[in-house]
Amino acid sequence: MRTFTLSKPLVTVFCGVVCVISVGSYYGYVHKKTSSAPVVKIVPEVSISTTTPDETPVLKRQYPSLPQPTEPEIIRIQSVGMDALIQRVGVDQFSQVAVPTNINLAGWFTHSNSPGEVGLSVIDGHVNGKGRDGVFAKLAQVKVGDVITVILANGTERTFHAVYVTNVPTTDAANQLFSQLPGVKSQLNLITCGGVYNPAVKDYTERTIVGAALN
Repeated sequence: MRTFTLSKPLVTVFCGVVCVISVGSYYGYVHKKTSSAPVVKIVPEVSISTTTPDETPVLKRQYPSLPQPTEPEIIRIQSVGMDALIQRVGVDQFSQVAVPTNINLAGWFTHSNSPGEVGLSVIDGHVNGKGRDGVFAKLAQVKVGDVITVILANGTERTFHAVYVTNVPTTDAANQLFSQLPGVKSQLNLITCGGVYNPAVKDYTERTIVGAALN
């Protein structure tokens, strides 16, 4: 189920029937029960990747803020109709970048910088589940110049614009994902599965990566 090994750090992006991207120990949250929606339980920082992530709809009002005020909590890409909560992901049981526990959540790689800080930030997400679209189902439809907004737990908004959108072979994805463009002080890279799904190896042939620069 492993796809490629990252050189910085020693991590991999992991994809299965759904596209997942692994990172770290679990940092999620137990939501308050409401009568109008199911309760979604998210472990703290993800350290174990699964090929069968939860597909339960996630409602924002069920989520408390992340423990650190400068960590990302919400990501929005209005041009493709994406608005999602962010889960903390670290390095998983395969020494790979972990993937979110729910297909409706994006995952911020805690070994990268918080979006808006000087350096590189990485956020991954599923492309689909068992017949359902994942949070990054339309990532490949993002166009250069599109606005990507990340809201931190303290309410601060960080606005980026897409600089490139590319599909790369799975074996080359690590280098692209962890590369920062010259002259871009604060960069956000988004990644999900792309290409064709190969049931024999339970993985996709490519990765879709969007690189964005802070406005």
